[in-house]
Amino acid sequence: LAYLTNRQLDRLFQAVEAVPPTKLDWKASPTSRSVLDQLQEIATIHQGIAEAVRNRKLVFTEEMFAKWMAERQQLTDLGELEAMTRQGTKALVDFALTIDEGELKDNVEMPWPGDFTVADLLTYHYWNMSYHEGQITFIANLLAEQA
Repeated sequence: LAYLTNRQLDRLFQAVEAVPPTKLDWKASPTSRSVLDQLQEIATIHQGIAEAVRNRKLVFTEEMFAKWMAERQQLTDLGELEAMTRQGTKALVDFALTIDEGELKDNVEMPWPGDFTVADLLTYHYWNMSYHEGQITFIANLLAEQA
């Protein structure tokens, strides 16, 4: 998982390099997400994972969501977003390496429906970066077609 997550981190930012810096906030439609918005999510969403795993519960109220959304929108510098993502990914990978294999199937209570385990939370950041790499590559391709 550590290898895959770190490799995916590099692949994510390689995909970002294909997007012109002046187009990071471009949207294909009014309801689409920009590269910047996706990077703001990736740079910050992993911050509560270790605590949720330790407590076997994620607390995330509507008020907390609104605050997170407002705070992340203030992050607009690509270098800062990449540094935050790299630092956060390292911290999350280091934390994951401390988890015993026997804990991976432990349940984690989430504020939304579904069954979630420690393994689900530890792999979420990897999955999320993979998903957004695809979205960012799609945006880069749309922009290239317009050029």
